[in-house]
Amino acid sequence: MVTVTQPVNDAVNVSITAPVTVTFSEPMDETTISADTFILLDSSNTFVPATVTYDGTTKTAMLIPSTPLSPFIIYTANIQGDVGGVADIAGNALQADFTWLFTTVAETTLSYSIWDDGTTPAILSDSDTNAVELGVKFRSEVDGYITGLLFYKSSANTGPHVGHLWTRSGTLLASIAFTNETASGWQYQALSTPVAITANTTYVASYHTNVGRYSADVGYFAFSGVNSYPLRALADGEDGANGVYRYGAASSFPSSTWKSCNYWVDVEFQQ
Repeated sequence: MVTVTQPVNDAVNVSITAPVTVTFSEPMDETTISADTFILLDSSNTFVPATVTYDGTTKTAMLIPSTPLSPFIIYTANIQGDVGGVADIAGNALQADFTWLFTTVAETTLSYSIWDDGTTPAILSDSDTNAVELGVKFRSEVDGYITGLLFYKSSANTGPHVGHLWTRSGTLLASIAFTNETASGWQYQALSTPVAITANTTYVASYHTNVGRYSADVGYFAFSGVNSYPLRALADGEDGANGVYRYGAASSFPSSTWKSCNYWVDVEFQQ
């Protein structure tokens, strides 16, 4: 009943973000194909959380892990058969479990950011001492994952700092407290769970400071954005104005703008 799998059995160097698919020889009963009957296990036989869908046109089931897989790990994919397993539209169940193995790449994919480590702000420490959320609007040209957040700080911008990832409309996707900060320069914090983002869709990355004294460049986004494939910090007018902020002692979605300022917030992205 199973004709093709992707990855194929015993495949190696499989991408950590690649979906797992299985194609059947005949139309299947969609109600029998779910995250309970199509599963992925890691090398410790731990269940990998995932979303499972079925396309009746191609007779293909697809499993998409909720987060990127780990590198250089043997994974086991399993289609459940027999009673309670997958079945065709006539109600005939797969006679037995169908299982195959694959190994992920030895190293994770490359990471991308908008600015490199050597980029520095024109204003290292603004005189503003109010608590504020500061952010940047950005897009990616390809689907992928935000795996970390960054911001540039001066020695006067003391902690604590909390980073956030938002949709364009203000839905909070991730929040992470920065730890082990250096006195100044770029600060990085990995997200506890990578967040999937969609190509050509606007998102907002931001951080909150209790003491102000943030780094900034006035007029930075007035006439152009910043391209750093696959990421782009938007220019004013591409999706409203860029360089966003909101004052307040607590973190909240930054939606105000002032003179196209860049507040030096960045993301780490992986495909």
